[in-house]
Amino acid sequence: MNLFISMSILLLAFSIIYAQPQEKEAYALMIGIDKYENLAESLWLDGCKNDVELLKNVLVKRFAFKAENIATLFNEQAKRQNIIEQFSKLQEKVKASGPATRVVFFYSGHGSQKSDEDGDEADGEDETLVSYDSDMKQGKNDITDDELDSLLLKKLSELQAYTTVILDCCHSGTGTRGATKTRSLDRKITTSHSSPQNTIIREKNALPGILFVSACQSYEKEPEYMAKENKIQYGMLTYHLVKAIEQSKEEGIKWRTVFQKIKEEYQRIPNSPSPSLEGDDLSEVLGIKSLSLPKTSKVQEIFIEDERIILNGGNLRDINKGSVFCLVPAAEKIPVKGSVLIPHLLVIIDTADAWQSTARPLTKEEQSSFQNVIPERFWEKQSSLEEIQIDWDAVELVHSYGDFRLKLYIEKEYLIQSQGMTTAQGEAFPFEKLPSCFQKALSGLSQSGVIDLIEKNHDADAVLRIGRKKAVLVWAEPDQESLSRNFDTRNKEEYEPKGFSPMPFEDNQESARILSNALIQFNKVRNLLTLKPTEHSLNVSSELVSIKKMGFYYRGESKIPKQPNELLPTLKHRQQFGIEFSNEGEERVYVTVVYINSLMKVSVLFPKKGQTNNYVEPGQKNKLLLPGQINSSQSFGREAFKIIVTTQPQDFHEIELPELAKDRAVTVNEGSEAGKIVFQSVFGNKRKGLVGKASTYRDVSIMNNPPQWTTITIPFKTTRD
Repeated sequence: MNLFISMSILLLAFSIIYAQPQEKEAYALMIGIDKYENLAESLWLDGCKNDVELLKNVLVKRFAFKAENIATLFNEQAKRQNIIEQFSKLQEKVKASGPATRVVFFYSGHGSQKSDEDGDEADGEDETLVSYDSDMKQGKNDITDDELDSLLLKKLSELQAYTTVILDCCHSGTGTRGATKTRSLDRKITTSHSSPQNTIIREKNALPGILFVSACQSYEKEPEYMAKENKIQYGMLTYHLVKAIEQSKEEGIKWRTVFQKIKEEYQRIPNSPSPSLEGDDLSEVLGIKSLSLPKTSKVQEIFIEDERIILNGGNLRDINKGSVFCLVPAAEKIPVKGSVLIPHLLVIIDTADAWQSTARPLTKEEQSSFQNVIPERFWEKQSSLEEIQIDWDAVELVHSYGDFRLKLYIEKEYLIQSQGMTTAQGEAFPFEKLPSCFQKALSGLSQSGVIDLIEKNHDADAVLRIGRKKAVLVWAEPDQESLSRNFDTRNKEEYEPKGFSPMPFEDNQESARILSNALIQFNKVRNLLTLKPTEHSLNVSSELVSIKKMGFYYRGESKIPKQPNELLPTLKHRQQFGIEFSNEGEERVYVTVVYINSLMKVSVLFPKKGQTNNYVEPGQKNKLLLPGQINSSQSFGREAFKIIVTTQPQDFHEIELPELAKDRAVTVNEGSEAGKIVFQSVFGNKRKGLVGKASTYRDVSIMNNPPQWTTITIPFKTTRD
């Protein structure tokens, strides 16, 4: 068995399991390489060192690793020979510690391939980790999967260590253009094996108890990830892995729980790769019982003169700039109703990074703004900043969901020819060079809160792509940026970019109308796809399945699989399908299925208008909500179902409208229905009842009761045949 098994893997975790770990020392070797000695700067990465620091923090805080037991190598420290020397040092430490010692090996950087020299790879290529001193052409000084096996993993196995290996890289050999980078070095390898008939494959023996968690398939590319909350680059799965761990506050976090959270986050990112898990998903992460987290964040530091309070929670725990918190000695002492008589102070989050946030008392203007959102009982008899003490609880009252404006980047696209290949390239296009009707339309949408014009590609949600005579809109995602399609070089001068809502690049009202309508719809779809509650306590799940007619009824069959070399499950024209839903929670839930097609039309498929039987009882599993049939005769491509789950009946059919109905854009006060929050999140520019970019007041009883709504995203692909 190939050690890396489809080594286009952002994260690959092996858990070599023997006995349950005892009170042993825990060791980690962590490598992050952004810069490479022999590679052009355009091939350098940005988030690998950040990955190491992020995961190291988790090892120390949640899994009780000693900082002195964690060895790190960055950039020039991570030459091939030094890495191998660290392998030996790690083995010596484990040997001294004895069986059941916990070990983590983490690599963040480029992955690649080189010609297989010992005939154990079916594709004639060894997957490799690219060290700092590797070269571009032949992979000299790379560390192959065979070497990682023989120099480290087999020896740790013999020492009966409990080992987890995490590789934040991919090996698919794909490249990108623009600002987004992938962690794959494409060497254009030609193997010596001319055909399968003359290739002798020697199978590798799999190490026992191996667990695989991968964020992309062998044919997918894995981009570096710009965390929207703090504008810092990370590896896509490293960031979401750590975030999932931090949001799992209980002891003994299971891989299944973590992976489900990762998968949910990926599904909310348009055109993201498809993560998978192979192995015992009920085993504990890293094979050890993690330390639990308190239900609320705590006051960590207080700076009286600067009027600043540091909280010990940040973006990884969904604490965002603009959220309002109540500081109290103990959260459980806040009465659900009636006056808040215990000492307390309302503060607003000013800044937040991954691990901590900075808060300050509200200004008079902010107090006035939030007056109708937060109940009067919290405003009465507030304490002064001098009375606040370290270790007080910070209870969130108003959650900021972030910026609901569509971040738009403008670029000019053209064709270039290099090394016998024709590819599309893009460069920033100045706003002032746009036709005046385009400028006027974009300025109006910016003022009304629909879009935010930005200057950097990697900050964008969408791209307005300019050609010679046409302009189009595309999602600012890696597969939209990396264009591997074939081009007709004979018509190079007549090339026009491909995308949504093609419009004449001319100064006329029709082009402005097309642009405005398309951006409003893009913003709506983006907000709908990324819509999620602040907490996830509703225990529900859903699958896209094939169906079979049984008399007058349909029955769900098997889960619709992804085809080879495809990112998503595929539905063909006229193919029948169903959506199965399971409610493993303790109360009845009501389910709405929203369909977003490849042209970005939004439709509510279930329930039908006026129906109220869209509920699923507690404990009910695999209920078939929607037997349907795909019609892709007119349009096909990436599509999605957005499933909205509430604990009270809601009618979401108005989501189909281009604008939010007036009665939905009203003030949302304490006790308001979840439906208004959903509507005002999808139609972000109509959030009249909400303060700034924040949501409604959250009753503190939410700490004891499940939230009133959640969402599930099911992306898929449609084809004509």
